[in-house]
Amino acid sequence: YFQSITIRKVCAKSFFIHVEEAKAEPKLFHFSRDGKTVKVYEKTPYKEYLSSDDVFIIDSGDHLYQCNGAKCDKMEKFSAAAYLQDLEAKRKVKSTILDEQSDGFDSIMKYLKENETSSKPKKVSAKPVRESVRRMLEISEKDGECSIEDIAEGESVSLGLLNPEHCCIVDLVKHVFVWVGGRSSPSEKQNGMAYDHNYLKGIGYPDVPVSVLKQGMDHLLIDSLQQ
Repeated sequence: YFQSITIRKVCAKSFFIHVEEAKAEPKLFHFSRDGKTVKVYEKTPYKEYLSSDDVFIIDSGDHLYQCNGAKCDKMEKFSAAAYLQDLEAKRKVKSTILDEQSDGFDSIMKYLKENETSSKPKKVSAKPVRESVRRMLEISEKDGECSIEDIAEGESVSLGLLNPEHCCIVDLVKHVFVWVGGRSSPSEKQNGMAYDHNYLKGIGYPDVPVSVLKQGMDHLLIDSLQQ
């Protein structure tokens, strides 16, 4: 059976008249956090929809751009990065991740259009810096699909939250650990580093040192938590 079917409106070619295919319009995907989940919406590619509070992906047809708003949530960045990686694999196209106020951010505006029915100005904020906040995220997989949940941050980050059934990303700011539960699925064990890479890439800090720890090596985490 088919896992998914996409239906698109196309122009049929006449037997007598050749009709040129219209160039595909850029697409805009909006990633916004709702509680502990991140929802994605496809929107008309209007400039006014860009917001400093969220993350967006612009699909120009031959290139993908992830646009991180200055005040966006880390979970939004991670979800967008995972979505971007999936599109790259399916479409065989390259991608670029841009933070608001970074060099080149304005260049993607050419793929968006003005909404003639609205004149709402776009609010511009300062570029964010790396937060000194510890964070713990749990990675789980069901029916072949990965989901990630932000389970703790700050002082609430503790070893007691580690679940042997799953994998965890433990972000200690200066160092990130991928903890692999002893009863986690084979796919989680195999792809833990890829999930972590997407997480760091999504928040704009791909160069932070990363270590993989299997369950039973928790003493190394204890040493880092006490620093």
